[in-house]
Amino acid sequence: MDNKNYHYKSKKRAGIYLSLVFGVCFFLGLLSFLLPDTNGTSIFNILQKGFTAFPVLAALFTRILTKDKSSWNIDLRVWKNKKMLLFSAFLPGAAIIIGAGIYYILFPAELQVNVQSLFDFCMQYGLPSHIDVNAGTIIITAIVLWLISALLIPIHLLELGEEIGWRGYLLPQFLLFMSEKKAAILSGILWGLSHAPLIYFGFNYGDGYFGAPYTGIFLMIVFCVCIGIWMSYTMVKTNNCMYAAIIHGATNVAADMQILSIVINRPLLGPAPTGIIGMSVILLISIFLLVKKKTHMNFLGRYKGNHNGL
Repeated sequence: MDNKNYHYKSKKRAGIYLSLVFGVCFFLGLLSFLLPDTNGTSIFNILQKGFTAFPVLAALFTRILTKDKSSWNIDLRVWKNKKMLLFSAFLPGAAIIIGAGIYYILFPAELQVNVQSLFDFCMQYGLPSHIDVNAGTIIITAIVLWLISALLIPIHLLELGEEIGWRGYLLPQFLLFMSEKKAAILSGILWGLSHAPLIYFGFNYGDGYFGAPYTGIFLMIVFCVCIGIWMSYTMVKTNNCMYAAIIHGATNVAADMQILSIVINRPLLGPAPTGIIGMSVILLISIFLLVKKKTHMNFLGRYKGNHNGL
């Protein structure tokens, strides 16, 4: 198959996948806006709870429609690449907690521990709930949260739904007709944009912040580009989207650190990784991965070899 036909088919598949994902997300978002029920939540709950499943379903239907028999790019045996497993499991939580720490150093008055949330958090993960709240407790909680984010395998598996679609399917399609850097950035932008209906209704950032909801949507796109570069790096390096799912799961668990504070006045800044300060460490590592092109993101040939079913 010549490159022109290669590019045409991969572009077609990428277009179908994106049409399905965005079609479902924005359709449900529009229904949530136009047809709110008495609680205003039922359709939005479908969007929120189904958000992880939509990408894998879109990938499945795209494969059926285009008769795509290429690899699914999934291998649960992540221990085969120990360095990548350590990177995926432990680095996201550390980066997020450090980012939150920088935020609280800059805004110490906002570190007002929500005791009930702390107790609920401890009980959720089987930890002692009757503890004294002090500086030592906060540090220990952060360390425990970091370890849980790295080792909570069920959450990692849950995120496979999104990662099978965005990194396991769309990214390889992009890699067949654009550079690794462009593919990583563009897939991150589109992934972030798919969150727009969620952000519009207050997910991640709440409401009432400056420029809501558009500033929140913009920052979510920035965050998704940054963490998406991490995920794309592992995918290109290993041809296995399970590492991306581990990064995704670890990120979501570590981001729960923000619920331990009563006061969150600046969601566009932090302490969550979706704020500018909160994502600062993730951003720096993303830039490093993106520019280190000699050993990272230079595996295009592998994807062509795995797309014989095109």
